[in-house]
Order: sequence, then C-alpha cells, then structure tokens
Amino acid sequence: MHYIRLLRPPAIGHLPKGRSTISLVLTVTTDLGDTFLYPEEPIELGFCLASHGSTEGPTKLFPAGQSSSSWQPGMRVLKTSLALHEPLRAETAAAAVLVIFALDTPALQVSLSSSAQILPWHDAAGAKPCNGLIAPLSVEISAARTAADVAIRDIVLACGETSSVQISIEEDMGESIARHIWDAGLTTAAFLADACWNEESPKSTTQLFSLEDKQTLNILELGCGVGVLGISIAVLMPQILQRASSRPREPYILMTDLPEARERACSNIARFQAHRACAGSKAQLEYEDLDWNDGSLGSFGPKACARAWDLVVLSDCTYNVDVFPLLVKTLSAIHLHNSKMRPIKDDKEASCTTRVLLSTKPRHDSEAALFKQLASEGWSHTLEISIPMLKINEQDEVVEIYSFTKATTRNGTGPSAHKLKRKASNSGETPTKKTTNKPSR
Repeated sequence: MHYIRLLRPPAIGHLPKGRSTISLVLTVTTDLGDTFLYPEEPIELGFCLASHGSTEGPTKLFPAGQSSSSWQPGMRVLKTSLALHEPLRAETAAAAVLVIFALDTPALQVSLSSSAQILPWHDAAGAKPCNGLIAPLSVEISAARTAADVAIRDIVLACGETSSVQISIEEDMGESIARHIWDAGLTTAAFLADACWNEESPKSTTQLFSLEDKQTLNILELGCGVGVLGISIAVLMPQILQRASSRPREPYILMTDLPEARERACSNIARFQAHRACAGSKAQLEYEDLDWNDGSLGSFGPKACARAWDLVVLSDCTYNVDVFPLLVKTLSAIHLHNSKMRPIKDDKEASCTTRVLLSTKPRHDSEAALFKQLASEGWSHTLEISIPMLKINEQDEVVEIYSFTKATTRNGTGPSAHKLKRKASNSGETPTKKTTNKPSR
C-alpha cells in the first residue's frame, strides 16, 4: 500500500483581488517511506476543501493555472499550489479541512475508501479491478494561526455489507517513519472489522479474541504507535462482542509505547473518546508508557500492573531485530504477571494461559529469529492468516497474523514440560524441550 504524505504544513498565500492559494509539498510512499510510488502511468490527485458545520458540500480545488495535478513515474516530491474560489478568512478557516486523494482511473481502483478494499476476498461485483491502493490524507487549513505539523487519516472500517464505523488517526507530517500508520496495523484492523460480520471470513472474532465464557476482556497493546490497531479494536467492540456467548463487562484496552509516542497516541484516544457514544462502544481506552527495557525486567506502570491481561496485541513491531530479546522478555514478564494476578484453583494441573495476537509485514528473513526466541521461552504459535497486499507496479507483499500462547501450571512449569518430566521419570530418559513450528516465509 502507498500513502499520500505532506512533507511540511500547507502554506497559505494571497493573490490580487483577495484570492488565496494553498501551497503543498507532498509525496506518495510506502509505510516506511523507503520506496516512492512508481506507477506505469501518471495518477491524478484530487483536492477537496470542506468546512465543518457547512450546509454545502466539499469544494473541489485545482492547481493554480492547471486543470489537474498528477503523480508521475520517477517522482519523489510533488509541489503544487491550489487556487481557492474565495479568500480564506481567518474567522472561518479554523474549521476548514483539505482532503488529498488519488483519483480512480477509468479501469482501476486506486484510492482507499473502505477497509474492505484491503482484503483480497472482497471483490465487489461490478467493481473495478485493483492493483494496489493509495491512502488519502486530510489536514486542517487555517489562515488565523500557524499550521500544525499533524495530518489526519480517516479510516472507514467496513463491519457489515451496508454498515461501517470511522476512526480518525492523527499522524506526523514529514519523512520520519515514527508516528505514522503502518501496513500491518491497518490490515489487521480491516481483517478484524471483516471478521465481526462476515460468516465467510477465515476467522471469527470469537476465535481471535478467545471470547468463550469471558467475564472480563482486558487487552494490552505493545508498541501502539499512533494507535490504529488499539483504537480500531475499541471502536469495533460492539460488533466483536455481538457473537460472543458471554458479554464481558466494560472491555478495557491499554495502549503502550515509548514516551515519544505518547502525544500522538493520546490525541487519537481523545478523538475516539469524543465520538465513542456515536460508535456505540463502551470500551475504556487508555495509554501508558512502556519501554521494553523496563518490561523485560518485569517493571510495568500502574495501569499495566492493575489487572491480568486476557489478550496482548501488537503490530508492525518485528522490523528491528535488535529489540527481539527485549520484546520476548517483556511478553514472558506479562505472562508471569498474569499468573500472579489470576486466582489458582485446587487442581494441580490448573494453569494460566497468556494469549498474544501479533501481526507483521515480513520485510527480511532475519525476522524469523523472533519465533525461535519466543519458542525458547515456552511460547507456541499458530499462523492464523496470511493476507496478500497489492502494491502498484511493485512486488506484492503479505501481512501475517499469528496467535502465540504460553501456559504455566500451578507449580510454575509449562503443561508440556510437566508431561515430559513425568514421561522421562518413567522411562529414565532426559526430557527434551518441545519446539514450535518454524514460521512460514
């Protein structure tokens, strides 16, 4: 997938006769910003300006002196200046939002307008074919104040044939890879939305969230970034619980990341809170800093320590192999925390099981080391689904979603190890450690 990104805030210019212009510097790139869109043919871009509370629809804008603006093969940056039909007034401009999007061609879908487009099994009858998608971008335009270096992605999550919910995610402008939406988180959100209602979906949310007989549903997200996955789960919670045999009390989701992610994550949580009633979600969503250097030592903040976690989720966290040992130790520390928080029954075989849902877009072979390191800590895994991702004029990629589990019995050993010890004692053999399947690549 490709993303339209602004490299700096829009600049307001003034022309004779009171007219105004909006100058933009943008690019179209992948989630990591390491590859620029290189289409076979130019892709036209569209621009619309809308004011909140206005009874009129969005106004289409065009580059000054041109009929259109297009992204050409070989481009890395596009500079354009949009002519406004009316002057941008300070007293009204604070509510103006500029939307930048790719225009579908006569033969192909290009612009991402619904999460269903991301999933390859959603080829609508009569729809144009799709060879890859470009995510649009919104930005607030103001003549009264200096423009912020924040852009917005409005994501429509299709959770029914005719129903959907929308989330708005702030992300940074510029070329840095931090504080942006990445492919695995967005694709997983699309997949979860589909699993809420589509009986033909490869997996149901009851399976993915292990909702059978759940009295609580506490979800911990690691490495949340801007929060697209955690917020999507929160807004989809009414649909997720709809098919559950039991309805957990108010679900709780705690998003965590490094301190530099806090501002953007909290802003996006505030956006969710402002529209939570409209979405019908009763999920409680909060943020807390969590550095895996601390987590690997079992040092967690007060919110993370306050409850046992029914599910741990993370996406787009496997690109940096240097942090794998810290991530593995953090997950195992969470499991140890869970085993202390959950009451133990009288049964000697009673166990605590921690479940993890991990989504990743494999980028290099070295990422397989994570699975080996998790296996060495007693985690087993299952590949839930591999979702192909189309990219315009580039090699296709996949997003893989895995379930990891780790169980500990009352005496502190894993069930499989407990059985191996009994078997070894009967045969006189030395027990061997059980290994998991290697990840599919």
